Amino acid sequence: MSEITVEFASANDLPGLSVLATQAFVGAWGPVVGDFFARAYAERQLTPAALGADIYAHPEQYLIARDAAGALLGYARIDPQAQAPAAVVEQIGRPVLLQRLYLAQAAWGSGAGSALHARARELALQNGDGVWLVTDPRNARAWAFYLKLGYRDCCAYPYEYAAGRCNEQCRALVAAA
Repeated sequence: MSEITVEFASANDLPGLSVLATQAFVGAWGPVVGDFFARAYAERQLTPAALGADIYAHPEQYLIARDAAGALLGYARIDPQAQAPAAVVEQIGRPVLLQRLYLAQAAWGSGAGSALHARARELALQNGDGVWLVTDPRNARAWAFYLKLGYRDCCAYPYEYAAGRCNEQCRALVAAA
């Protein structure tokens, strides 16, 4: 395993971050909701302009992982203001959403996901009592990763991924402090 650094994202990261996020999102969610909808979401939410606007508004919420050569391996976003379902609040108290944790496929197994998660969790716990996230059990790689990190299934969380289209199989996972 090579050295991995985790730092806050900056404007200089936006082009590579957009490509990485789009590839990771479409790769993970395309098989679940369909490539058309995954790509449409990425074209709205994961462009350099969209990511840049959000990073400028919330620079403390975006983390990136790099290898020793400086290559971008992945990114994560926490959102302390996200509205959690009642079942999550009952288990955690003041939950912080891990909204995204995306890796380049080449970074799978490198430790970048664990490094990003550790730093995101550290930041989240400065703002709350635990972390929650939403994923679909059919995204087997992500599901197994989060269970390995100590998350547990909390409740159903239907996720609207396009106007009038909802993934009823998504689940909220929680990890208390």
